[in-house]
Amino acid sequence: MELLDLTSGERLAVEEHGRGAPIVLLPGILGTRETWRPVAEALAHEHRVVLLDLVGFGDSSRPGGLDAIWADAQAVAVAEALDILGVSDATVATHDFGGPVSAHLLADRPDLVARLCLCSTNVTSDTPIPMPIAAITWPLAGRVAERVLMSGPALSMSARRAIGKTAEPVRIEPGDAGQRRSARLIFGAALRELSERYRPIEAALAAGRVPTLVLWGDRDPFFGLDQGRRTAELVGARFRFYRGAGHFLPLERPNDVARELAAFAAADVVAV
Repeated sequence: MELLDLTSGERLAVEEHGRGAPIVLLPGILGTRETWRPVAEALAHEHRVVLLDLVGFGDSSRPGGLDAIWADAQAVAVAEALDILGVSDATVATHDFGGPVSAHLLADRPDLVARLCLCSTNVTSDTPIPMPIAAITWPLAGRVAERVLMSGPALSMSARRAIGKTAEPVRIEPGDAGQRRSARLIFGAALRELSERYRPIEAALAAGRVPTLVLWGDRDPFFGLDQGRRTAELVGARFRFYRGAGHFLPLERPNDVARELAAFAAADVVAV
């Protein structure tokens, strides 16, 4: 693991494994680069794999406010890290909040993204918000609901419930106090300002015109199968779902995801 010093003053934790055509793996906000590790290990035999922690998570620095950790700022940090590493024209695979980050990356630095894979993510501006999480958007009681629903124990419980049927045990932890705070800030902004914050994300992916693959679990309690199909339609992507899988596909189905990514990265496809 290496900590890259960015011009923003933040530090980004990165790892590189293997040699060959580059694949960059972006995690979400209830995970770190460890979410992608089993997939990275399988891919590193034939690819140069870049693992990283988003700013505010894992071994990366913990900035104070939302502006430094929202998707647009994360994309700037990822782009600078890839420039430092000399990576371009990569297959970028994302999970959860990595999807919005990749949309901004594609819009701002299309030279870095040759192909895109979206796993278990939200990239649309009108996604239904179920109860009880919708309580966070209430004008008066929302802040109280946020403290309860985004507490460490509640985040751990949400993660456990989001895991589908797996051959091996899967464990997700919300991390230290700084990481939990980062997750709360992003969740809160995403829920309260869904339309405003996700319209540019949706538009960037729709206009991106790069080959895209969408992978989903049919037991994802955060983003259901219909949302997966809708995402694939938005970007004109091939859609694949896994029966019995939940939200954490890279951990729940690492061998399947690695095979899909390896075939996708090697396929002779052109932008649509």
